[in-house]
Amino acid sequence: MHNKKLVLRWDRNFFAILCIVVVLFGSLGPFSKYRMVPSFLLFAILLLNISFNQKKFKICSNFVPWILFIIYLIINSLLFNLSGGINYLIMPFVGVLLVATYFDILDIKFLCRLLCVGSFVFALFTYANKSNPNIILDFFGNFIHDGQKITIERDLYYGGIPGLAGESSFNAFFISYGLFYAAACLVINFNFSSLIYICFLMGAVFLTGKRSFLLLDLAIIFLCILIGIRRKYNIKRTYFYGSSSVVVLALSPLLYKNVYSILTKGGSSIDLSNRNWFWEMAFELFRKNPILGSGINTYDYLYNSRKQGLSYIAFAGAHNSYIQLLAETGIVGEILFLIAIGGAIFFSIKCIANTHNSKYIVYAIFSVISQIFILIYAFTENPFYQPQQFIFYFLTLSICFNVDRCSDNDELIHQYL
Repeated sequence: MHNKKLVLRWDRNFFAILCIVVVLFGSLGPFSKYRMVPSFLLFAILLLNISFNQKKFKICSNFVPWILFIIYLIINSLLFNLSGGINYLIMPFVGVLLVATYFDILDIKFLCRLLCVGSFVFALFTYANKSNPNIILDFFGNFIHDGQKITIERDLYYGGIPGLAGESSFNAFFISYGLFYAAACLVINFNFSSLIYICFLMGAVFLTGKRSFLLLDLAIIFLCILIGIRRKYNIKRTYFYGSSSVVVLALSPLLYKNVYSILTKGGSSIDLSNRNWFWEMAFELFRKNPILGSGINTYDYLYNSRKQGLSYIAFAGAHNSYIQLLAETGIVGEILFLIAIGGAIFFSIKCIANTHNSKYIVYAIFSVISQIFILIYAFTENPFYQPQQFIFYFLTLSICFNVDRCSDNDELIHQYL
């Protein structure tokens, strides 16, 4: 009888745990009081993965800009805001470990399917929440704190559906990931099931009332359809999209009325939801120390000193990650951050160009779509400050890095056959 070395299968289990944690905690979900718990939990899981399987962990040269950015954040935290810096640093630390961990194509496939199922469940609860506004409070009322209940009630009052996430923004955020994967599938292979799935999820996104998601999701779907038609022209695909265009044009007056109402929030012009006030505070902070910034996570100190009300807000955010990072880390930190995200998206697009295996390329396209979405979304929200959204950015980035590794391994195998 041969002795077999015990190898813990952390990869697929890790992905499952990752998705479940995100679903449970959300950005402002049922357990939002402990918003940093998922980051610390994932950090522990990744360290266990490395300790049990060191061969499946490698930091490549393409990720050096992120490491330089983290080193700068450590210095910045030591100089200006150590306690706030530690809470922020755990997120890019998790990201580096996540991208450096090797996952095979089966793991990536498992993750994408799990994300699609999760998005479907979130969408389903969104429709249920629309028909029964109290369904979330009835299910989770004993687990969520009063502040979260106020968030749910406020979203419902203004016409947004918080759904299972307990907050309409994160609800739309998670639903969108399943939508992006289905859109990536349309680029490679036309099928009706993906279109039906996209329509189902898009309806749920519409119910959340979030303008950024509504516009970006529609733009991404339209772009993927155009690329798909150009890539694989056939009469069936052209006939279907032509018929769909006629239906959309016929419904356009109704769609325009509803979309315009969401964009203007019932008013007569586009409403920035006081974002100009948030941005001005960030620029005020930036002017105090433009080179090195005021320290990571210091924006909320200024916000709490200016806002009306007695309660302290742990995280408000400038509703623009780029402006907030500029204010808190200065010109030096902003340049390092832009190099890091720019290098990552350049590598990911290059990965699509270099991947010729059809079973890999759909995951690379999904990764690029997701990254571009977050980079644009960061102009109006706080994805690089919200732990779950930041982790999702690195998660989708890791897909491209691992697709590249899998492609290289396949080429090596073919060379020796």
